[in-house]
Formats: sequence, structure tokens, C-alpha cells
Amino acid sequence: MKQKLVLAIFLMLALIGIAYAQMEIERCAEYLNAGDYQRAIEAGKRAVKLYPRSVYAYLCLGRAYSKTGQIDLAIENFKKAEAYATRDDDLMYIYNWLGYNYDAKGDLDNALFYHSKSLDLAKKLGDRNQEAIQLNNIAGIFHKKGELDKALEYYEESLRLTTDEKDKAPTYNNIAL
Repeated sequence: MKQKLVLAIFLMLALIGIAYAQMEIERCAEYLNAGDYQRAIEAGKRAVKLYPRSVYAYLCLGRAYSKTGQIDLAIENFKKAEAYATRDDDLMYIYNWLGYNYDAKGDLDNALFYHSKSLDLAKKLGDRNQEAIQLNNIAGIFHKKGELDKALEYYEESLRLTTDEKDKAPTYNNIAL
């Protein structure tokens, strides 16, 4: 009987800890949405400490670091999120953020690698919107590399997948550039 009580108390405390960590992840996301990136970092750090295997804790913390220009810390946290991710849709977004941050860092080869991985998952998941976004991101990298013909191919493919005319405007702008 005593053993069952101890087990019940342990489980209850574990659930409280998980719930508190989830609250910190939600706080991190709320601070990100509000543009309060320093508070997002603080909440993300607490979430990671409380729940060190949470994809979403690392993802939120990585996004907060990215928003503050702390690219190396962002990449470090996105890679930790990748290590714990088990769902393709989570990986698709993680790879997008890794690509974005490697691009910001000027590491175009790694940016291309991760955006391509995100594109592959978008295709696998049938997510045409993310597929168009990744094609646009890849085109931008080829543009930066000076491979304009290849960039144009990716921009045009992105346009073919985009059904809403107003969503095509950024791609048309990129082509014009």
C-alpha cells in the first residue's frame, strides 16, 4: 500500500512538472508573438531546464535566439530540437529554421542543405504551402550564390504551387530582383 502511495505521489509530481514546463513553452511562444524576445529566451531556458527532451522547448528557445540575432545559439537549439523530434511536420519546421539561420550566418551550403530537407518533408506531407515557401527559400540561396538561372527555376516552381494570387507577390518581387 505504501509503495502504491509513493508511486502515485511520484506520478503526480512528474505530471505537475510536465505541466509547468508546458506553461513555460506557452509563455515562450506568447513572448515571441508579442516581440518580447528577451522574455521569450528566459521562458525558453526555463522550459528546457524543466523538460530537457522537449522539441518545442528547444524550438521556441531557438526562435527567440534567432530573433535577437544570436545565430549560433539559435542553431544549437534547433539541432537539439531536431535530435528529439519524431514527427515529420516538426522536422520540416526545424529544418526551415536551420536553413534560415545558416543563411543569416552566410553559410549558404548548409542553408541549402536544410531548406532542401524541409522541402522533401513538405512534399512527403503534401503541404503545398510549405513546399512553395521552401522553393522560394532555395531560390533565394541560389540567387545569393549568383546562380540566377537556377534561382529562376525554383521561383517559377514556387509560383506554380501557390494558388492565392496575393501570396505570389513576394515571389514576383524576388524574380524582379
